Amino acid sequence: SAMAWRFNSLLLLLLSLGMFRLEASCPEPAMTARGCQAKDRRGRIMENHEFESFYKQGIVPEGEFKDFIACLKTLLPVTFRISRPSSHSFVQRQIEQLARELDHSCSNRSQGGGGEEVPSLRFIDWYQGPGGSAWQLPASVRVSSESSEASKLKLQLDVLASLGLIEYQEAVSMIPVPLLAIRPADDVLDLCASPGSKTRQILHAIGEGEGIVVANDVNAKRCSTMIHQLRACGARSCIVTNHDARRFPPLFIAGEEGGNRSLRQLKFDRILCDVPCSGDGTMRKAPKIWQTWSVRTSASMHGLQLQIARRGSQLLKPGGLLSYSTCSMNPLEDEAVVAALLRESNG
Repeated sequence: SAMAWRFNSLLLLLLSLGMFRLEASCPEPAMTARGCQAKDRRGRIMENHEFESFYKQGIVPEGEFKDFIACLKTLLPVTFRISRPSSHSFVQRQIEQLARELDHSCSNRSQGGGGEEVPSLRFIDWYQGPGGSAWQLPASVRVSSESSEASKLKLQLDVLASLGLIEYQEAVSMIPVPLLAIRPADDVLDLCASPGSKTRQILHAIGEGEGIVVANDVNAKRCSTMIHQLRACGARSCIVTNHDARRFPPLFIAGEEGGNRSLRQLKFDRILCDVPCSGDGTMRKAPKIWQTWSVRTSASMHGLQLQIARRGSQLLKPGGLLSYSTCSMNPLEDEAVVAALLRESNG
């Protein structure tokens, strides 16, 4: 097809120009000898006694704690989702072909008795989100040599991403939007939208429907970046606003009632509150958090998070849905915020 020809031609052009090179986007944890401290590739120590003491207080079961800490010191896999519903069939075929080629290459290497490990490209079967399917690669592709099978695969995926056909996004980050069960006619508010990956998921769910998406962020520079990204993906029903989410102002829509012009406040069918947090759930991609995390910093986020969730609930239509999420594992930032909001509103 014309699209397949375009993809293959662009891939050859980029290869010839050397425009895509694989780089390690996340430091690889490197365990030293037994009894020594674990460090990432930049030499930062991946330990925090205050963090470990906090999570040992019945938050993480004692029998799982060792595995919990070990997991936090490993690289995240590379995950992505198909980002354009209109191109889903084409992109799905491209990715499935890549997966078959990798499986065939892996089989040949096994029969040949060793050699370089070939990465596997696997379908994320639990993801049923807007736009289509999601896929996963092992973390090893982040640190592979440029001549490796992993590097060649990453190159082909980078081309698809440059065309806007796939979007790299952490698997856990894909969860909140599908939970909202967004319909084409829904009006949706993303209160803390930057960097915009979830906003784009929302837009894919709206599709060609009549719903409006309002993407808000407190940082003007991030809003500007988000505008350019949303424009590039062809967003037509999206408004970007720059407000403190705790005090997000009421929005009004002009209309007519009884032959007279009138204003009505816009309430939302769906609201996403992906709030600022301590980020300890991102240690696998941001090892520096091992050095900066403290109980005080984490606990200090609770008030801000509750205020944002409270404002979101005030802007929600009766019968609407609000999704509250963080990048933290701390119950003070998660369950305690939801519990406080329910207690304030009498459940």
